[in-house]
Amino acid sequence: MNEYTTEKGQSGVPLRHSCLGGLESGRKARAAVAFHLGRFSDLYALLEGFLFSNRSHPLLQQL
Repeated sequence: MNEYTTEKGQSGVPLRHSCLGGLESGRKARAAVAFHLGRFSDLYALLEGFLFSNRSHPLLQQL
């Protein structure tokens, strides 16, 4: 079995890793991967589905 699993409707971009769970740093990393792969609908879903802390906003706004 692959170490990555994807959430329903989000094929191709690893959105959940067994070690990262719901950690904000993991979600920021997944957002960066989605951006660099051009998967903007996945990026939007990640950004809309999680309340990031204020300290993460500058990094996410650069995406």
